[in-house]
Amino acid sequence: MGKINLQKVIVGGLIAGVVLNIVDFVLFGVVLKDQMAAAMTALNRPAMTNAQVPRFVVLDFVAGVFLVWLYAAIRP
Repeated sequence: MGKINLQKVIVGGLIAGVVLNIVDFVLFGVVLKDQMAAAMTALNRPAMTNAQVPRFVVLDFVAGVFLVWLYAAIRP
């Protein structure tokens, strides 16, 4: 098994994080906006506030780095 290049994993993960953020914005902010609001109302939960957005942006970058690391780890 080869050694994982951590610098490439970080760079690839950041690129993946940007892609994940764009997909999240388009999917949840545009396409499913009304359905998400209806679901939150049906569950008696408050709508997502602007204070929660940075948390999800950071989580997308963390997920991107993790996914690239996972790919590098299982790649032969």
